[in-house]
Amino acid sequence: MFVSRTTQRRPGVAGKAVQWTLVLACLAAAAAAAAAPVVDLDRAVAEAMAYQSGRNVEPLRQLEAAVREAVANRSRRSAVESALVRLLAPQATFEARRFACTQLAILGSDGALNALGEMLKEPETAGIACLALASNPSAKVTDLLLKSLETAPPAAREQIVVTLGDRRAPAAVKALVPLTRDSQPALREAAIVALGKIASAPALEALAELRRSGEASVARVAVQASLAAADAAARARNARAAAAIYEELLAGTQPVYVRRAALEGLLRLDADGGQQRALAVMRGADAALKPSAIYHVRNMSGRGVSALFAAELPRLATVEQVLLLDSLAARKDADALQALKDATQAPAAAVRQAAVKALAQVGDASAVPVLVQALVSYTTAAEQQTVEMALASLPGGAQVDEALVQALQTSPPAALPGLMNAAGRRGVKAAVPVMLNAAASENLAIARAAFRALGRVATPADLPGLVEQLTRVRAGAAREDAETTVIKMLEREPNPARRVAVVREALQKTGAAAVESRISLLRLLPACGSAEALAVLQAERRQEHAALRDAALRALAEWPDAAAVDVLLEEARQASQNTERVLALRGAARLLGQGGGTPAQAAGRFEKAMALARSDAEKKLIISAMSGLQHEQALQLLEPLLDNPAVRAEAEQAALRLAPRLAGAWPEAARRLLGKLSASPTSGKAAKELLDTLEKAGGYLLGWQVAGPFTAEGKDGQALFDHVFPPEQNPAPVSVTWQMAAVGTLKERPWQVDLAGLFPGDHRVAYARVWVYSETAQPARLELGADDGLKAWFNGQVVLSANRGGDVKPGEFKADLALKPGWNAILLKITQWTSGWGFCARLVKPDGAPLSPLRLSPYPPETP
Repeated sequence: MFVSRTTQRRPGVAGKAVQWTLVLACLAAAAAAAAAPVVDLDRAVAEAMAYQSGRNVEPLRQLEAAVREAVANRSRRSAVESALVRLLAPQATFEARRFACTQLAILGSDGALNALGEMLKEPETAGIACLALASNPSAKVTDLLLKSLETAPPAAREQIVVTLGDRRAPAAVKALVPLTRDSQPALREAAIVALGKIASAPALEALAELRRSGEASVARVAVQASLAAADAAARARNARAAAAIYEELLAGTQPVYVRRAALEGLLRLDADGGQQRALAVMRGADAALKPSAIYHVRNMSGRGVSALFAAELPRLATVEQVLLLDSLAARKDADALQALKDATQAPAAAVRQAAVKALAQVGDASAVPVLVQALVSYTTAAEQQTVEMALASLPGGAQVDEALVQALQTSPPAALPGLMNAAGRRGVKAAVPVMLNAAASENLAIARAAFRALGRVATPADLPGLVEQLTRVRAGAAREDAETTVIKMLEREPNPARRVAVVREALQKTGAAAVESRISLLRLLPACGSAEALAVLQAERRQEHAALRDAALRALAEWPDAAAVDVLLEEARQASQNTERVLALRGAARLLGQGGGTPAQAAGRFEKAMALARSDAEKKLIISAMSGLQHEQALQLLEPLLDNPAVRAEAEQAALRLAPRLAGAWPEAARRLLGKLSASPTSGKAAKELLDTLEKAGGYLLGWQVAGPFTAEGKDGQALFDHVFPPEQNPAPVSVTWQMAAVGTLKERPWQVDLAGLFPGDHRVAYARVWVYSETAQPARLELGADDGLKAWFNGQVVLSANRGGDVKPGEFKADLALKPGWNAILLKITQWTSGWGFCARLVKPDGAPLSPLRLSPYPPETP
């Protein structure tokens, strides 16, 4: 409950703070245990004396516990109050004294008055003293405040006045009245506001005089205070006094907001709930008051109120009708609902729109026919869209859904597009059969709306019916919507075999003569995404009809993964027409970057594609896909392209993207390419820097593939060290994604692989792997450095483990190895705690001398 904010001295702060403090205290007291330990009050007070914000709050918490106990146990109140009073001593910090005041606001009595009275004399402490006094039940508090008011410094008088108002002390009126004409505006306003809170007869009389004083600033505050006083009088059932004030403030000379507040007060006082007064205002000429009268309609009680005021709608201006519809909607009774329905056919568009929007909030199934009629009669797209949204959000659940299905079956054609849009947004699955029938309509608007709605509510179980309707489309322009909807359903179907089976069955039923329908079915096959679907398209490439062959090729070019890349390259090679060759080559280029097969196979595909590229534009297309090729052959393919002025710029950019990732594994090919680039005026500087990095990093292993980041909920970097992630499983799942780690990203550390740049964040894990080829069996030493934790496997066996934090230090960790003839696997696990993240590694002889040149592969030996 302790809060360390400084009390601000502004009108009302004491009362509001005390209210919240009391609420919290009462809740805490109700939950206090009867056997709660007794707090050592003397010790707690002594320690709390020196409290400053941000320091140990335990003494304050102990005193709070004592206060909670005292609220529940009256025998403890005196002792706890005395302890808090001691905490008010001048030698205590301001924070400590402020805390004591917040607690005294809960259980303070006469025993605290002397100390609080002393605090009222000081501007720095008067505000927090008033915080404690505002809710103190002692009858002596008002006397203390009035006495202090006479001698308090100017800065404290305002807060004392505010507190007198918060206590609603009638005895203070005599002292407050002179202050309403004080030269200090803040004190003057505080006194006027306090009179409004007190609201006794003398206070009301004083406020009346102030309202008529002629001084604009005083009269303005007096009017606001009078409204508060009238509200207080009304709550106290002093209707006569409240009404007198409201009537006076209703005068046309008052500001609009005052007149509206006064009217609302009178409406609340009226015996009939304000019905007749509201009617009079609505029928009168005072436009400023009509919004308040209309708003009050929503709160009126009694039978027939909604019908009574609904009858006024035609007499009101358009904007007032809109306001009244909003009030009727808030009433939610049968008469109000009928009025909203009737208003959907009002002459003014704004009124119709308001009625429809209100029905969307409070309507039920009975509103569906009304809104259907609106769909038919409304002529603008904006109004029809409003009706659709209303139907989609109409309350009523299953009953409204049933009404919509019924409306779809019986409504005129003009309403069907909007109804289907609404049912689709609403997710009415029971409407699927009706929508499927409508999809075959010759009416374009109906057919398109049906397919779009089916895209929202249909499920994979509806695929056969959807595909059948696709083949029966009669409104030709709706075919695209039909295809889009079926593709959505195919993508939602998790079983690839079922996806292609549905399409194949439809193809078997659809003869070659039904060209348009068959073309639509072929366009679905990329969404099936299986080898069987791919085979279907290849078979369709042998059709006699040229349009079908073209559609099959275009579907192949849209294939979602690299499974079609070899088919497309072969299509491009065999193409008899340049259009077909270009289409197939572009489709292949899009898929080349997705990989597929071994790295060597991917490189071979790029070589084929480049050989098939006839124009510079086509070569640029192939070059743009090369960034996904992580193989030495990418460097070899790019090298001759640097001599072609038409594609040199694209080749240079691709080379600069690829070289940092491939140079570690294939340094010689990278050096050749970078050497050629170094003469370029645009790329030469970057090429030279990378060459320089490779030279400085001599001897270190740089051709790593990395995977990550891996995390586990609730585990930090240190705890992740022993968590087994997929890359260290034996065998590792093929689903793990590996990528080449770039070299030269840290110029000052050319030997380090930077993981932080690849996988930003803390408390995570990355893995790195490489294969080293040895001509013979020979001993070696693996020297490693890592930030942070490090575990190393050699040929599947753990050879090093260090779960610690720290920077990368070359050679900090060493492991003796026995290289076997052929390929040897190294796998590293590097954990990240915070800050930097990376590693370095090299292989040397056991005495530290360099090993003979090593051949590296970032790929397993079976995929060289």
